[in-house]
Amino acid sequence: MASEEDLIFKELAAQGKELVLGEGREPPNHREQKKQQQQQQQQSIPSRPSGVHSDSAIVHQEILGQERLFQGAFLGSETRGLEFKRGGGEYLSLAFKHHVRRYVCAFLNSEGGSLLVGVEDSGLVQGIRCSHHDEDRARLLVDSVLQGFKPQVFPDAYTLSFIPVVSTAMTSTPLKVIRLTVHAPKAQGQPQLYQTDQGEVFLRRDGSIQGPLSASAIQEWCRQTLPPQKWMVELAKLEEQVNTLTMEKEQLQQQLQRPWPISCTCCVL
Repeated sequence: MASEEDLIFKELAAQGKELVLGEGREPPNHREQKKQQQQQQQQSIPSRPSGVHSDSAIVHQEILGQERLFQGAFLGSETRGLEFKRGGGEYLSLAFKHHVRRYVCAFLNSEGGSLLVGVEDSGLVQGIRCSHHDEDRARLLVDSVLQGFKPQVFPDAYTLSFIPVVSTAMTSTPLKVIRLTVHAPKAQGQPQLYQTDQGEVFLRRDGSIQGPLSASAIQEWCRQTLPPQKWMVELAKLEEQVNTLTMEKEQLQQQLQRPWPISCTCCVL
């Protein structure tokens, strides 16, 4: 019996085969190969993010990772360089232009930052309804507002993007987060103070907007940031502007106080 088994084993070995004893058992090398294949398949399948967490994160005012956010995800808290706005309703038509003017000016006069529309003040992503037509409107609005800034704001100074929001609710119009990022101004030979298309100046102070600044506040900013000689030049310019405005105001008041002349008209019949 043993000799017959030996002959069978030798014949199978010569053919490159292996005899498996026992029901349902696999050869050791087959089991190892199958285990390796399963491990490779598991590694090739990407992990799916949960419905309440984003696969993106904000680092240094930038959203890193895949360009999408999940509704209900937490993006952290507002900072000096990060501002959240809920948006919704007629926001793009009524308030967006006002916020672009204020926050872009403030970020330009500080160290840059990002305005995110579609995120609650608490940091939770909600998204706003934003079609392709709305995106075009937003781009045109931002460009038109920033073209009136002084000094001139070039296109490479800011980035406008629209991040899709993944939601379990079905909506006819896609949800998105509008992200307007103002890059930190390049170092200049002398500090620059940006003003809006309406001649207003805003600053970013520890998570809040300061402005529009008064003449005295602008003078204080110049005194703290400009060299003494440059500060004196800027102060002289501001004083000249104030004097001009004061004279114009006085002239208008005098014109209003003057009695209107009474005209007499003779009619010959």
